[in-house]
Amino acid sequence: ENTAGEHRSCSYPAVQQLMAGQNAALLAYGHGGSGKADTAFGSKFSPGLLSMTVEALFSMGLSAVTLTAVDVYNNSLRDLLSKSGAAAPGLRLRDSG
Repeated sequence: ENTAGEHRSCSYPAVQQLMAGQNAALLAYGHGGSGKADTAFGSKFSPGLLSMTVEALFSMGLSAVTLTAVDVYNNSLRDLLSKSGAAAPGLRLRDSG
């Protein structure tokens, strides 16, 4: 399935939740190198799920969006929206078990 199809089936329901005043989360899970970041962020020539989702929210009248994108790897969190890719400030990984 292409990114536009994934937006319709995965992230557009999250847009509807957000517009109804609820919280929403999108999760990309898989092996390293499987294309999670490409699907989420897209490229210069093809938008990713995150940009499609934010665009949909703005087209529905939302004027501001707060977004967090983190990478969880080897029990550490990395801020994917930071230019440096530094550790995600204020976030910590907790074990529920």
